[in-house]
Amino acid sequence: MLFLAIIGGSCFAIQGPINTALGKRISVFQASFISFLGGSIISLIILIFFGDGDFSKYSNLKSWQLIGGLYGLINVCATIAAFPVLGAALALTTIMLGQLIAGIFIDSFGFFDSPVLEVSPLRIVGIATVALGIILIYLGSNKKNENSSSSNNLKRFLMLLFCFAGGVFGAMQSPTNASMAKVIGNWEGTFISFLVGVFALIPISLLANKGRIMPMKGVGLKPWMLIGGAFGVGGIFFSIYTVGTLGTAIQVACYMIGQLTCGLLFDTFGLIQTEKVKINLLRVVGIFTIILGVFLVTLEKL
Repeated sequence: MLFLAIIGGSCFAIQGPINTALGKRISVFQASFISFLGGSIISLIILIFFGDGDFSKYSNLKSWQLIGGLYGLINVCATIAAFPVLGAALALTTIMLGQLIAGIFIDSFGFFDSPVLEVSPLRIVGIATVALGIILIYLGSNKKNENSSSSNNLKRFLMLLFCFAGGVFGAMQSPTNASMAKVIGNWEGTFISFLVGVFALIPISLLANKGRIMPMKGVGLKPWMLIGGAFGVGGIFFSIYTVGTLGTAIQVACYMIGQLTCGLLFDTFGLIQTEKVKINLLRVVGIFTIILGVFLVTLEKL
């Protein structure tokens, strides 16, 4: 389950820059809509062939179990909007911080029908170690100083808040979808999560774009920019599949390993149109520090 959670984090890491590249060419919300629409189609196809749940139990679901897709929507929009403003390193670490803190509260109080996990001293040390790893990776990202005007600083601050909120809602999405999947099935839950996001983004996109659909021609679109939803399917499915066993905080930590490892590869080689950042000792040490923190957090369960 730990390994599958890391794979799920890798899926989300790949989805981020793909959706960001698309968002730069059309708009944030329209890019999010395309991502969710693609995810809905792919998860429906998989559901038809491999679904083993029961949609007839849909009536047994509670209203709060159906809105996991809305939480994911906020997370995806935050990623697309913030990457160009903050850069990948700062945006990613801020989202992860929100995920980690929210995961602790969800586990401690058993929110969203998740099992209650005691916050022991060892878990606190592990979480602090993960936070230290995030700081090391950010310090090693070597981002250039940007314009320090007051308007730019305000924009960056608002994007930081957006990213943190995106991380909080991202952590809420996993146990919400998992609770729904217990009733109707894993792939069924994945499909519903994407479908909710699609229907929510239609009015949001039209409102944000003043009732217009941004043109898809002549803006340099490439086929790979349209497949972010496919990786979102993998990320959501693995989150549903693993959260019941690992708990939210532990799962979030594992997702962070997958995200940061992929992020290190993206930055080192400039993959998926990300800014190329030379690898250095701080970034490598940060990855291993996070891995150590995850081990400390999960030690008691192991």
